[in-house]
Amino acid sequence: MGKYALLIGVDTYGEGLQPLPAASKDVAALQEVLLNPQMGGFNEAKPLINPTQLEMAREIELWVQDRQPEDLALLFFSGHGVKDDRRDLYFAATNTEKIRDRLLTSTATSARFIHDRIRTCKAKYQVLILDCCFGGAFGDLVARDDGEVPLKEQLGAEGRVVLTSTNAVDYSFEEKGADLSIYSRYLVEGISTGAADEDGDGVITIDELHRYAGRKVRETSPTMSPSLITLKDEGFRIQVARSPQDDPKLKYRKEAERRATSTEFTIPAKHLLKLRRAELGLSDAEAETIEAEVLKPQRDYQRKRHEYQVTLRECLNQESPLSSLTLNDLKDYRAHLRLKPEDVAVIEQAALSGYDLEGYTAEIARQQQKGDGNHSDSKAGDSDLESRISPPELKPPDVSYKELSECDPSKILFIKNVRDPNGNWAYSLDRIQKMNGSVESRVFELFWLPSSRGAKSASKGNLMLLNQHAKITHVVEMLDDEVRETPSGYFRWVRVVWMPEEVNWSQLPHQREIVGFEPPTIGGGTAYSLANLSKFQETWNSLEAFQQHIFKALLDADL
Repeated sequence: MGKYALLIGVDTYGEGLQPLPAASKDVAALQEVLLNPQMGGFNEAKPLINPTQLEMAREIELWVQDRQPEDLALLFFSGHGVKDDRRDLYFAATNTEKIRDRLLTSTATSARFIHDRIRTCKAKYQVLILDCCFGGAFGDLVARDDGEVPLKEQLGAEGRVVLTSTNAVDYSFEEKGADLSIYSRYLVEGISTGAADEDGDGVITIDELHRYAGRKVRETSPTMSPSLITLKDEGFRIQVARSPQDDPKLKYRKEAERRATSTEFTIPAKHLLKLRRAELGLSDAEAETIEAEVLKPQRDYQRKRHEYQVTLRECLNQESPLSSLTLNDLKDYRAHLRLKPEDVAVIEQAALSGYDLEGYTAEIARQQQKGDGNHSDSKAGDSDLESRISPPELKPPDVSYKELSECDPSKILFIKNVRDPNGNWAYSLDRIQKMNGSVESRVFELFWLPSSRGAKSASKGNLMLLNQHAKITHVVEMLDDEVRETPSGYFRWVRVVWMPEEVNWSQLPHQREIVGFEPPTIGGGTAYSLANLSKFQETWNSLEAFQQHIFKALLDADL
């Protein structure tokens, strides 16, 4: 079997499309690991940098024609993805034109063209990797998100796997000065370090590589949502590279990955890693380099959140309440940092009298409509408005302490991911106390963002698992059927019936070891019904079997 790759990178464009300096570097980095006989072991990885539309189309067609039945064919594109008025997807070449913000389709290569060419490809194994934005870039690092491109319909085919850096019509590249685009960086890292080899069998399959890169991308830029599309189950198992099974650096990296739950390792983890580096014969410099690479996604994410927090404080120091212009600019800045509203909701609520940015904006508009909008004319008006948008002081329900052993296993019906805005553990006892909850009875208000679903799904008495940092940290009981709606989001009173001892939650088992599948990780987001989760259904034959399992696992665990 031969392994062949065509690597297309377009970093230079004409008027209407921003340059993407990382694109050609993506090609060079991927080519290096694919051609390395100890890594990708490809026979050929042909680069195509800054082609015109005709050059791109011709090269793709000739390359496809040369493939043989037992080959692995990998086509990679890094550059702009653009749409026409019918929402059809095109890949921009160096001569692609946009006139008055409309694509001149004859100057770009359509996804349909690629589909039609590859459909005739004889290669048994076909992989397409698209590290591009599907709406182009509007302004410097700002993109328009106006719906999703139907990739499966336009590029999916029998026996073919399609990997994308983001599923939404969004901008996939990093800030200026970055060496590689985010997705390509972690594809390369997963192969070059062997870290993508999840099961340690010495082979990196396409699904392992995508999961590794996707996880790292989401940790760094939550607005990006890498996806993998295949129409055959065996497509997931295409072997794309090898990993060094006995490499001490890989063993150390995997140990560090297991211990990394925030921007820093815990003190016990640091001591453990020092012992491991000595056992594996690594120098301090080698080990520290690996640790920095492992922690980089979380550090980048927290850096962006901190930048946003500082900017918000500066705005409030200059004007309060915030003007409509400032609020709009803050929303744009948040999007520029690739932060979702739920990533900074708690930061906004702490600074904006309990409201997130959208809720604060809505409340100011509502007060202005009432005729009380004179806050810009006087300090008295400012104080009056701020007092009106302060959240009410609520007392927790008067209930007693309750443990999981007193509950009915059949009530375990939901799971929800939660996240602390500072990267710490959400809903710890200390956090519950600061939220005006009851530490004695372990009662607090569970939060949903306005855009999230499931706040009204659970009924009184139902039990919900809470997961964060890839750990199961709580089982909570819904205390009533009431949902408190605010512009910031939804709140429901819950009582903790199970949580681990607050010694070091980072040492808890991975959530897969507890629930048997990978739960959703949308912080502050949807509460999912377990019975309706496809990943749950793939693992468990019945809800009852899972309920009995999780009940016993948590009660028997020494956590």
